Amino acid sequence: MNVAYSESHLLTVRREAQTQSKSILNLSGNQWQAQEGQVMHRLADAGLTQLKWIARGEARKCKRIYKEELTKTGGDEMAAYVELEVHLNILGIDEPDAETVNGKIMRMICPKWWRRRLRVKQARAAECKAIAKKVVNKNRECYASNETVMRRKAQRGQNDRVLENITAINDIGQEYTLYDLAQLSVSNPTIKRAELMTRIKGFEQYAKNWSDVAEFYTITCPSKMHPSSRKYDGTTPKQAQEHLTKQWEKIRSKLDRNNIEIYGFRVVEPHHDGCPHWHLLLFMDATKTAFVRSVIKDYALEVDGKEAGAEKYRFKAERILTGTNPKTGREYSAAGYIAKYISKAIDGYGVDVDLFGNDAQAASARIEAWASTWSIRQFQQIGGASVTVWRELRRLRDEEINGSELLERARACADAGDWAGYCQLNWNKEIQLMKKDQDGEKNQYGELKTMSIYGVEAGGVGVVTRPFQWDIGVSGREAERVSAEPWTRVNNCTGSLLEELRQQFKNDYLTIHYPCVEALMKNAGVSESVAERSEMGKYIKTEVASRIGEDWHIDKSVIDQLKVRFESVYDFETLADELEDTGQSIELMDEYRKNRFDEFLSEYFYDRFGIYFINDEVVK
Repeated sequence: MNVAYSESHLLTVRREAQTQSKSILNLSGNQWQAQEGQVMHRLADAGLTQLKWIARGEARKCKRIYKEELTKTGGDEMAAYVELEVHLNILGIDEPDAETVNGKIMRMICPKWWRRRLRVKQARAAECKAIAKKVVNKNRECYASNETVMRRKAQRGQNDRVLENITAINDIGQEYTLYDLAQLSVSNPTIKRAELMTRIKGFEQYAKNWSDVAEFYTITCPSKMHPSSRKYDGTTPKQAQEHLTKQWEKIRSKLDRNNIEIYGFRVVEPHHDGCPHWHLLLFMDATKTAFVRSVIKDYALEVDGKEAGAEKYRFKAERILTGTNPKTGREYSAAGYIAKYISKAIDGYGVDVDLFGNDAQAASARIEAWASTWSIRQFQQIGGASVTVWRELRRLRDEEINGSELLERARACADAGDWAGYCQLNWNKEIQLMKKDQDGEKNQYGELKTMSIYGVEAGGVGVVTRPFQWDIGVSGREAERVSAEPWTRVNNCTGSLLEELRQQFKNDYLTIHYPCVEALMKNAGVSESVAERSEMGKYIKTEVASRIGEDWHIDKSVIDQLKVRFESVYDFETLADELEDTGQSIELMDEYRKNRFDEFLSEYFYDRFGIYFINDEVVK
């Protein structure tokens, strides 16, 4: 039942769950953090197989908690949610990101969701160990540990190989690999850097047009959050980033209450020990700078603001000068001021060495790995017009828009890379995105899939920016292996290649997997003489199933269950993250999926019969 609850109610529930969690463990605040740290350190040593079984176990545990609580409370879903939150809090796992309580619960009982969360937590646990051992610092492994950097490099390499094996063909016959398409988007570091600089320069020009001034601020965390400090209290980079975000929310709220508008960009960088700090390039009315400085400084120093060195190191403010620099003869530039921070965080372009003398390109790879591990957003626009609308308009290139002068002028600005002109036209967001639902399709958690972008509109006039349908399929050696699989028709590259495997799996049922089925048949007393690959399905659904005590029918409910379980084996979240900036949401097939049927069947048989496989041996 998808019941909608208010944010305030959910916040109250989360607080209640955390209070109960601490009560169960009888922990104080510092002990609570230590308990979570112990869980993370144990998790850091888990192997891949162990991690998967932990995920399955946690999902089953959550399902049991859910059912027991529903029975106890007479079907009170919120009460069940509180108990599940308690369990997550004890393990230090963040609650699922879902709009409904039911959606959150469905994730908590899903092995795939748990494996994804545990894998992230495992990577962070390994990094926490490195930080605790004083490995991460300017004298040893700067910004992030070598293990984390290598893990991220391998992850990106695998993602690239998968993208190279997937082909997209549109209605007019254009064919690309998804790797090629990714290289044309802001997933490409060169394009990402160029777009950021275009927008920053555009803001600078917009500020000049309105006689606004630029200020540059740096905000640093309290010393207790720095691993290199003697006061270090175990705060992770993620927690330090959350501290900065919380303080920034207070800053924005106070400025909004005083009707002060600011716009610009925020860049997040790690100190050499992994603790984040912020650089902010902000534009504003010249008469408001003193007040803005005061507000930012007050909240930047709100926590431990009296500690030694806080005034000097925790907050810095500089006015970006205008006019001509007498030393260089060149005009002062706000964009030039922040360019080195942008470049250093992306690919090191145009920067020789970092602050500690490290090669800038190598340093940028370490910074990117750091940001990925701790889920820290490196760049964020503050104020201004929508960049998503801007990107949609750029899809139109030189295709003129009739019927709307606003849309046509905005399109022309976007096509010319004129961010200042675009902001002038769409500062109040009069141009909106056009979205459509996906024909009532639901995800594996029973929720309607998010609406997809297909155009922009203003004043009742709309224009389609994504006119093509795309066929997604495999290419190269991968195509030879699955040449018999049908292609799936999807819109705007938003589809699921899993449908191909689902159909194949439905057709072949369980005839396609030999070792796992053979072990099950052997355990059920079926003679090896009948263990021919082409006959496996027949025996699984008849003789083997009956010997285990199940009346197994191949009907729609079974197939639907197989589809859900099959998705739990495959994790495309990382790959989806790589494509996020392109506006696409694609579930992509793992290039090694043929080796993953063991895991799928093992999980399915465990859920259905309470047995699982280790090295093709059946364990009850």
